[in-house]
Amino acid sequence: MNTFTGAIGTGGKWLLDRIVGALAATGINPNLLTFLGILVNFGAAATFAVGNFRAGAIIIFIAGFLDMLDRQVARRQNRVTPFGAFYDSRRRHRGQTALYMGPPVASRGRGRQR
Repeated sequence: MNTFTGAIGTGGKWLLDRIVGALAATGINPNLLTFLGILVNFGAAATFAVGNFRAGAIIIFIAGFLDMLDRQVARRQNRVTPFGAFYDSRRRHRGQTALYMGPPVASRGRGRQR
């Protein structure tokens, strides 16, 4: 660990391993975490749509964290399935589409004032 960023990476991996271990121990279905990721992405899109970009960015961070968790929990529980991989990839595409729609909706109300 020669660099500051290396230390951050090591600390982040340590924390992620602890969180994944705790979630895997509960027996939670990784597809539930994927579904929560969908909801969080739509929440971020709605937050962007009303013009609250700072909160939207924080919510995107949470969605990214959930995206990391679902795969790691599935691997830790030995529950990796073709359906889970497909579901996760579809969730990512739908979530990104929703996110891309938020800022244009927010900007619709700005610009032309009548």
